[in-house]
Amino acid sequence: MHLSIAFFLGFAEVISAHTLEHGKRSSYKAVFWFEVALAIVALVIMLVWVRVDKAKSDLTADEKEMERERSRLQVNE
Repeated sequence: MHLSIAFFLGFAEVISAHTLEHGKRSSYKAVFWFEVALAIVALVIMLVWVRVDKAKSDLTADEKEMERERSRLQVNE
């Protein structure tokens, strides 16, 4: 991930340098829209390929021990 950030940050600098002749504002706009496009691509990749399963939980060790104690007490009664 960090490599891709560094890689595309370099591209943003190249875009900035090549569009500087049109003025700083135009150069900043070009870099801004490049970064927006990268963010959209990242969002699409995440939506298409990343799946987050429903969260599951189990009892903690303390809760399991309490359940065992309760079951032992119920058996002894």
